[in-house]
Amino acid sequence: MNIQHQGACRDVADAQGKKWRVREMEMSEGDGSVARKSLIALNEMVIRRFWSFPAGWQELSDRALLALIDGPAQPHPEAAPESG
Repeated sequence: MNIQHQGACRDVADAQGKKWRVREMEMSEGDGSVARKSLIALNEMVIRRFWSFPAGWQELSDRALLALIDGPAQPHPEAAPESG
């Protein structure tokens, strides 16, 4: 995996004082021919990646950004769906 571009970055803290750094990144896998944007949210204990996120995420209120961070996990866009 290669980092192609690091975009906007923002820091936000939740009601308990847990600080998150949120950054948009463009990364390529394999031969580097396909780059995908993702949003990375990290704190001292957790790293979360979001493949689907609002285009204007950096303009979201702190509350809305924290709701996104606390939302459901997202599978990799190329992950095979579970059969069931």
